[in-house]
Amino acid sequence: MSQRLLHWGIGLSTLAVAVLLAMFALLHYGLMQTMAYYAGKCSLPTSEIVGIDVSHHQGKIAWDSVCFNYNSRRILSAQLDTSHLRRRVDFAYAKATEGETMHDWRYEYNRQGIRQNKIRFGAYHFYSYQADPAKQAENFIAYAGLQSGDLPPVLDIEGEPAQTPDQLRRSVKIWLTAVEKHYGCKPLIYTYHKFYKDYFEKQPDFADYLFWIARYPYKPSVAYQFWQCSDRGRIIGCPLHAVDINVFNGNREAFNQLQVP
Repeated sequence: MSQRLLHWGIGLSTLAVAVLLAMFALLHYGLMQTMAYYAGKCSLPTSEIVGIDVSHHQGKIAWDSVCFNYNSRRILSAQLDTSHLRRRVDFAYAKATEGETMHDWRYEYNRQGIRQNKIRFGAYHFYSYQADPAKQAENFIAYAGLQSGDLPPVLDIEGEPAQTPDQLRRSVKIWLTAVEKHYGCKPLIYTYHKFYKDYFEKQPDFADYLFWIARYPYKPSVAYQFWQCSDRGRIIGCPLHAVDINVFNGNREAFNQLQVP
């Protein structure tokens, strides 16, 4: 009997060690983090500067009450609960335009609400592969209405280009150059991690541009100014829709220096 118990003990100990090793592997490779993300458990990263980006898809946001709300595990919630930890939203980018003629119909409302509540404001343009890049720049410049002190303009480029990499980069550069000439500062480029690797990494013409990289839920392995860490964030003031959560790669001083002159 004692020998059988010994075998059981060794077997259980081996199983326990195997389970611990498996859990370590899951944590090490981020699989548990990924599972939590896809289960809707978006966490608020530990960062000095954290913000959001929005469009009409988020509906009517109550900007006078917007803030992050999270529990001790930093899981975000849209419910106003005084037992949770509340944190200010440091910045908000709003979609202004798309293509040659499209204007986001919530843009003016979002711009006014963000500025009135003293949240750093920025605007972005969603790039269309089928439209003329110069006319797209004109559309953004005419409608965005950025002011001195606002965050620099952003070009959102994603999806599947119907162009060669060289053609894409030439077209994008036309938009960037026109908008930079108008505002006196280089726009940022928003894109996904893989898109950056495929089209912009190690490209001399884009070496001086700052990038806003979307990668969920892991930090980018490339240089970035902003990291979009989730598209499943929940905030107070927008209870019905998820928002994109973004962190700034730098301190408050560097963040304050990033602006339209």
